[in-house]
Amino acid sequence: MKKRRRKKAESSDEEQNPPHNEGYNSEEEKEEIITKPQMDKYIYESFLTSLKISVSDSMLPLESSTFKSQHMNHCLPEGIKLD
Repeated sequence: MKKRRRKKAESSDEEQNPPHNEGYNSEEEKEEIITKPQMDKYIYESFLTSLKISVSDSMLPLESSTFKSQHMNHCLPEGIKLD
């Protein structure tokens, strides 16, 4: 399964002067496909970073759902979201 990362569309003449199409959004975002090895790397890095930065011994034991939502998600690069 491939995860997707949203990336803002780059500026172009068409975006600056959009065609008169109904529903056209100049702020529309393009999706960039993230491969499984890339996603594994993001998960691994956010896991280790969150343990080092935001979890102390006094917080342990910690529910995995709490760890992911309150600690790991904050250590991901901007635009990356774990499901």
